[in-house]
Amino acid sequence: MRTLCALLLILPGLVLAADEKPAPTERAAPSPAGQAQARQQRVAEASDPDQVRWLEADGQRFLALYSANLSADSKGGVLIVHGEALQPGWPTSLSRLRETLPLSGWHALALGLAPPAPTPPPARVLPAFETAPSAAKPRGKVASEDAQATARANAAAPDLPAPAASPPADPGEAGDAQARIASGVAFLRGLGIESVVIVGEGRGALAAARYLQGLAPAGEDGTGGIPALVLVDPDHQDAGAGLSLTACIKALRIPTLDIATGYAPRAREQARERQRAARSLPAGRYQQVQVPPAAGGLDNPTDRISQRISGWIDSRLGGEDRAARP
Repeated sequence: MRTLCALLLILPGLVLAADEKPAPTERAAPSPAGQAQARQQRVAEASDPDQVRWLEADGQRFLALYSANLSADSKGGVLIVHGEALQPGWPTSLSRLRETLPLSGWHALALGLAPPAPTPPPARVLPAFETAPSAAKPRGKVASEDAQATARANAAAPDLPAPAASPPADPGEAGDAQARIASGVAFLRGLGIESVVIVGEGRGALAAARYLQGLAPAGEDGTGGIPALVLVDPDHQDAGAGLSLTACIKALRIPTLDIATGYAPRAREQARERQRAARSLPAGRYQQVQVPPAAGGLDNPTDRISQRISGWIDSRLGGEDRAARP
């Protein structure tokens, strides 16, 4: 009997202890900067250690991949600006260029841009509703009471800012891209390379064109020591502050090759917009070529793009550059 009573006293405590489960610990979501750094670290670990370079822009480290010249003579350097973060083995328009350029006398440095900042949703504007006057009260008395109630509500309500018609442009994104390109150019110049051609694709092409517009001209045919520019399927505008691509094209001061591969209606119309923007430029300043996909997909379009870019750069700047030997 005593044993049964003791069990009855202990059993409720055991049931309560079994029901009490430890509260799950909440993990803090990683910041976008932390996620980007983790991705870059994984890319660096999957890449050739001899090619990995860590550069700095605006106090932030970012990954770049460097391929040294493999020929007897050095012609200069090429900075490849991808529109997205670097991904080894991922097929892009410029994925083969960093491998083929060193075979023909060029030092190549590839870097990617940070992911674009998400666009905030537009502010919601709630419509105002009017309350119909009550039929039980005289019209004059209802109007007076409504006016007094409205005045009291307006006095008690806090002042709210007027909603913006559209989210403001974020200059930080464009500034980050400019800083990365400047860091890449400085790296190649640190090797003793004087001629640095910039090749950009997508967002990288737009960022490269804006970078050149921000430099002081070095003579009539050069811009800050950058002798040529190559654009591959460039974006025309983004959420960041800065000139549109067509505005940059109208002010070009160096030879520029524009490669268009898209056959969608929007891509073709943008290619025509760039051609129209370049009509006022001197002859030979701007050239646009179409690199369509091969019939049946029998060859790799990235190889043809790399060959087209290498051939154009060699024809424009094939002379030997006073650059440091690897």
